Amino acid sequence: MASWLQMMFLPPSSGSPRRRRSGSPHPLLRFYVSRLYKANFEGTPRKRTIEWESNIHSTHDDRESFMADSIGKKNLRVTQIAEIAGVSASTVSKVINRRSDVSDETRQRIETILEDIGYERKDVGNRRVAHVIDVVISHIDSSGTLELIRGASRYADDLGVDVVMHETKPKGRYELFRRIMERNPLGVILMLTDMTDEERQLFSDNGIPYVVFDLPKGAGDEYLSVGVDNWTGGLMAGRYLTDMGHRRIGVVTGPNDSEASCARLEGFKMALRAANIEVNDDLIRECDYMPKTAHHAALEMLSLDEPPTAIFALNDLMAVGVYQAASKCHIIIPDQLSVVGFDDVFPSRFLGPALTTVRQPFDIMMCKAMDLVYGYRDVNYESVPRDRQRRVILSPELIVRDSVAALSQ
Repeated sequence: MASWLQMMFLPPSSGSPRRRRSGSPHPLLRFYVSRLYKANFEGTPRKRTIEWESNIHSTHDDRESFMADSIGKKNLRVTQIAEIAGVSASTVSKVINRRSDVSDETRQRIETILEDIGYERKDVGNRRVAHVIDVVISHIDSSGTLELIRGASRYADDLGVDVVMHETKPKGRYELFRRIMERNPLGVILMLTDMTDEERQLFSDNGIPYVVFDLPKGAGDEYLSVGVDNWTGGLMAGRYLTDMGHRRIGVVTGPNDSEASCARLEGFKMALRAANIEVNDDLIRECDYMPKTAHHAALEMLSLDEPPTAIFALNDLMAVGVYQAASKCHIIIPDQLSVVGFDDVFPSRFLGPALTTVRQPFDIMMCKAMDLVYGYRDVNYESVPRDRQRRVILSPELIVRDSVAALSQ
């Protein structure tokens, strides 16, 4: 069944919908902005060298024996070459791909081994950098998709690059990333809630910078990221509802492993404590950022003997599910139930009544993500000083519309 976003934009079809390979760009989300390329991205990269300590321990005799058996074997795996050289597989991969962040001594040792065994590699070092930035999302109907497209289109026009957007699921994601690496783009922007170690290694080995939007819980400096101050946004929503007289407030959250969801919830709880309102865990329901789960969660809360007078949905799509639940229970918004969302994306302003929400500046976030991609394109990430910007945090804004009413005291 098509999503609400697909149904609004896809033309009707007389036959069965054609199945699309997982990871391939959605026709709505694949677009190109072609302009004369003005900047030179093929100049000499900045030289940054780090030393790598091997975690592979083999004796000199072992390597000599392995070398003797390996002469003429052009299809040795990178891990086997790493064992011969006494270095890590990622270091061998960097030399094969002619990355600059390997010491001259180590590079020479690996190059000698490659020559001795007759290793044949693709000439990736001099391949042309594609003037493309790939954007990968987990759901085409996730919050902010249309706003991201708008921001990407406008800023890509200014930069003179093309943008390709992909929808993918975890099962086919590694293969999608591998195909992206083969094109050698300027960088990749990810709207995903998690990444595997194997996926991160793939980006590192190919020297492709990537920027994430929704950081995994507990993530640190291993990611370049762009986001909004989610804690402050949750505080704004909670403070507004308490200022309007609400004390029994329900919450539908995103997944507990989402850094954004946890930060929004903690900010909201702080607003309750500041108003001397006890946090009621029975009114907090974990969902998945989608309307269906929020709809069920809201139905449960509205069926309580003492239902909430307001519900804070941690994104606007879940607010849609709250609206549906209220309608099913014949509850009028905002007269009998106030609702606040988060994101300010389509269709929040077109709901009846229009949704009060916390705005994320998705278009600006996309521009900042592209800036990070440019800033790290030919730089070894691990060697960059820690004071260099790795994370961009933007301020949220409370957008007051018609979905909240003051509660009579």
